Amino acid sequence: MDAINVIVFILILVITYFVLFSKRSKTKLKWDERQEAVRNRGFKYGFTTMTIYNCLILWLLKIFNLKLSYDFLLIMPIMVGITVFSVYSIINGAYFSLNQNNLKRDAIIYLAVGIIELYMGIQGLLMTPREWDNHIIFLALGLFLLLSGMAQLYYNYRSRIEK
Repeated sequence: MDAINVIVFILILVITYFVLFSKRSKTKLKWDERQEAVRNRGFKYGFTTMTIYNCLILWLLKIFNLKLSYDFLLIMPIMVGITVFSVYSIINGAYFSLNQNNLKRDAIIYLAVGIIELYMGIQGLLMTPREWDNHIIFLALGLFLLLSGMAQLYYNYRSRIEK
């Protein structure tokens, strides 16, 4: 392991320590019982999707003898599960706490960054089509952000109509 990797690893450990053990001065987020039940169901659906996705990828690797990068095999199941959880929770009104603000601004930021990530992934695929699994992570992240942003805007629209 060269010096840069060691420095990056130490920085990640220090940042993780400060994030986990620092006192939070933010206001506590408030969730009601219905939101917690929907979030738990979303976790279950996300985990089940990850499991089915892993079984499907294992089956495809065995049948078609595909050669995929480790990045793809490690990141994609997590991205698929997170996307299922996020979209399910947002649509059912349990992703945000009762006292959380700036949902519209966050949705627009998610949409903008998602479009940029999708553009980078598609451009990478078009420029180097034989190395598609290096760019699929950009596509997955872009798709996650785009779907989350659209679900947030839909949630904002639906909650404004219900008021």
